[in-house]
Order: sequence, then C-alpha cells, then structure tokens
Amino acid sequence: MDACLAGVLALPPLDPLWDHDGDGGDAAYSEELFADTLGALQELLKTLLQRSLTPHGLQDMFAHLGPWIKSSKQHERQRAVELSAALLDFYLGRLNVSVSLHQWDRLCVLLSSQCHPSAVRVCPSAVLVPS
Repeated sequence: MDACLAGVLALPPLDPLWDHDGDGGDAAYSEELFADTLGALQELLKTLLQRSLTPHGLQDMFAHLGPWIKSSKQHERQRAVELSAALLDFYLGRLNVSVSLHQWDRLCVLLSSQCHPSAVRVCPSAVLVPS
C-alpha cells in the first residue's frame, strides 16, 4: 500500500502550461490521466478498507496516509487529505457505528492542522463533512 501511495501522491504537481509537442493537448491529457490514476488509487484503498471494515481497519488506513497528510509539500498534503476524506465518507456510509469523541477529535485535528494560508487548496478537502 505504501508503494502505491508513494507512486501517486509523490508525483509532481500538474503544470497546466506543459505542452510536449506544441499542439496544446498535453496538459488536458495529463490532468485526465492523473485524475484516472488518483481515482484508481482511491478505489484500491476503498477495496482494502472493505476487507477490514472496522475502526481498526480505518485507523490502519490513516496510519499509511498520515505521513502524506503531514508532508511539507502542499500537493502531497492536498492529495492525501482528499483520499482521507473519501475513505472516511466510504467508511461512514457502510457502517452504523459510533465514534468516540476522542477519536473524532484526533481525526479532526489531523485534517484541520493542514488548513493554513499556504495550504489554500488543502483546506476545503480537510473540512469536508461526510454526508
């Protein structure tokens, strides 16, 4: 799992001005390819979580995502927070469990700690409340 996370989350940020052959189509293709790749990673993580759909299984997922959520690189944090929010939404949508206030507080602190002025793009993902 760590290799998959590193292979996607550590990719450099997309450059909207990048154009390999000068025809203007490379940036859109790169964005689509990255979105597909991130979506595949999200589905993989959901499948792994589904195998252990317990509080411990969710905690294991966040243990793997934790270093990325705390990354010094904004694009890595943003991607990790988006994945975390999707996993949390998936988890909460499948279970009828109560989460202790202490556990919820720790998760909120971890995600919201990434909301600061230099992380404008991370903040909206970190404060999403699953429906």
